[in-house]
Amino acid sequence: MYKINGMYYIMTASGGTAKEHREIIGRSSSPYGPFERLPHPILTHSGTDNPIQYLGHADLIEDRNGDWWAVFLGVRLVDAKFTVLGRETFLAPVSWTEDGWPMIDNNEDTVGLEMKVSRVPGQSPKPKTSGRYDFDDQVLPLGLAFLRNPAEGSWSLNERQGWLSLRGQSAGLSEVGQVAFVGRRQQHTSAEWSTLLEMPSSIADVEAGLCARLDENAHYEIGLVQKKGQKVITAHVTMDGITRTVAEVPTTAERIYLKVKAELTEYSFLYSLDGQEWNKLSTAAAYPLSPQAVKGNGFTGVLIGLYATGHGKVAEVPAYFDWFDYQS
Repeated sequence: MYKINGMYYIMTASGGTAKEHREIIGRSSSPYGPFERLPHPILTHSGTDNPIQYLGHADLIEDRNGDWWAVFLGVRLVDAKFTVLGRETFLAPVSWTEDGWPMIDNNEDTVGLEMKVSRVPGQSPKPKTSGRYDFDDQVLPLGLAFLRNPAEGSWSLNERQGWLSLRGQSAGLSEVGQVAFVGRRQQHTSAEWSTLLEMPSSIADVEAGLCARLDENAHYEIGLVQKKGQKVITAHVTMDGITRTVAEVPTTAERIYLKVKAELTEYSFLYSLDGQEWNKLSTAAAYPLSPQAVKGNGFTGVLIGLYATGHGKVAEVPAYFDWFDYQS
C-alpha cells in the first residue's frame, strides 16, 4: 500500500505465477477503503511474444528527481518455453495517467530487454557479472553461496593458502543434506565457468568437480573420482531424480582444469590437462534444468558451483580448488 498525493493505492500480483502473471491496483481516499480497482492490469505481458514474461510482484519507487520506477519479477524465456535463470528482478519506468493511475506496462511494450528513459535514478557501481575468484582472502566473496548451511569443517580458505578446500560429506548432490558445495547464480544464458581442481589419488570414492544445479532432482556435473584404484574424469546427468553417468575418461593427473559452458539450449562439459587445450566430455540439454521442467514449476534458477562428495561418508581428505572463473 502507498500513499501518493493524498490517495491510498493498494497493489498486488495476481493471475498465477506463469504467463498469466500480472500486477493489479486499486485506490481509495482512505486506507480502509472501499477501493476502486483499475479495470486492467498496470503490468503484464500475458498473450504477447515479448521475451520477458511472468511479470508481477512489483514495487513502486520515487527517486530524488521525482521520477517513478517499478522493480518487479519476471523471466527471460528461451523459445518462449523455459529459462534456466529462474525469476529475475527488472527495473522499468512508471508513467502516470491523466486521471492518476500509475502504469508500468499493460502489454504496451514499455518493458523490454532495452528501455529508453530521459534520465536514470543515479549512479551506482555495476555488479560483478564476470571475473575470477582467486580465494586469496580469508572470507568468501558475497557473490558466492553455499547449498544450505555447510557442515562444520566441510570447507576452508585457510587449509591451503590461495585455495578453497572442500571436504566431501556423506550427502551428495541428489540428497537433502549438508552438501559440500560453493557456487553462484547463473545470470546469463550464454556463459562459461571453469576451475583448477587438485585431488589426491590415494583415497577411493571421493569425488569433486564442477556442477550445474537446479535442485536435488536436476543437476549436471563434471568431476574427478577414484574408482577401483583408477582415477576417472566423469560426467553425470540427473534428470527427474534419475542419475546417469554419461561419459568417463581414465587419467593419472592429480590436477585438472574443468569447464561448464552454457548456451541457449544446452550445457557442455569440458576438461583440460594444461588449461589451454580443452576436450569436450559430454553435453546435455538445458531444458531439464529449468523450473518449467520440474514438478511444481519452481522459481529459482541454476547455480554453477564447486562440489565434493564422499559418497556416503565424510571424505578423509579434501579437494582443492585454486580459482573459480565466470565469463558471460
